[in-house]
Amino acid sequence: MVKARALGLGVALLAVVAGAGCQDLRARQFLKTGNDHYRKGEYQPAVDAYRQAEAIRPDIVQVHLHQAYADLSLFIPGDAAPANQQVAKDAIDAFNRYLKLRPNDEKIRQIMIQTLIDSGRYDDALNFFKAKLEQNPKDLEAIKALGVISSKAGRFEDGLGWYERRTQVTPNDPEAFYAIGTLCWERLYQRSDKAGEERVKLADRGILALKHAVELKPKYVEAVTYINLLYRERALGQPEESEERAKDLEQARYFHQMALGLRGLATQPASQPASGPASAPAADKKGAKGAKGAKAVKGARAAEKAGKKGK
Repeated sequence: MVKARALGLGVALLAVVAGAGCQDLRARQFLKTGNDHYRKGEYQPAVDAYRQAEAIRPDIVQVHLHQAYADLSLFIPGDAAPANQQVAKDAIDAFNRYLKLRPNDEKIRQIMIQTLIDSGRYDDALNFFKAKLEQNPKDLEAIKALGVISSKAGRFEDGLGWYERRTQVTPNDPEAFYAIGTLCWERLYQRSDKAGEERVKLADRGILALKHAVELKPKYVEAVTYINLLYRERALGQPEESEERAKDLEQARYFHQMALGLRGLATQPASQPASGPASAPAADKKGAKGAKGAKAVKGARAAEKAGKKGK
């Protein structure tokens, strides 16, 4: 009797193991079918096959990752159509299922975050990086990401705030201050409706940051170029035919000439505007140690003296 029961239990156990083996085989067959479709560029049939595999064996890591990639291949960034947004959601959900099984895969996490951004799910992306910042308030990559995502989401002031926080974490990094300047210029360039004092103040915010970038990196030609561009945007905030607008344009020409000099393209040294010193970047002050810097400063001073004599 005991032997019969033991035999029956053994047979039942074998049946369970055999059944599990068959299920595993079926799941892997669906996975293989999905991979075959994916390689042929047949992404929807691939997704369907991966879903069938997942229904049988949700613990197979590759099922979720491959499904996410197949869904992502169907997604069109910038398309707000409901069907396209659903595809993006399916890809994000699949990435999340994969990351629960492989939580340390940072490469896939970054792809998922980019998908959140590309599909306009900015709040989800922001919340992810804010959570990282709570763990480490000086997480530079999280601060950078928050600035970029906020800007993409059209939340300019939030984005600018994160850019400025970056300068607090890395006060000696010229790139951090340069980023503020370019963000301010982009805002003004795209928003011609911003006028008057509001436009001038935002331009000043960017100019101040860029000049500090040049203090940290004297031959920072890109920063000098954007100072020129910001003075032009600042001029648009001044009354037409006004002395203030003329001064801003004069400053713009000065920094444009300075940028050409730093690139070795200037036909003559940059000369100080007649309206007064332009708070010249450190390139003009410290560059005198080199031959080019000395010539630029000497030429600027000579031009200024000549202007006074002419008067």
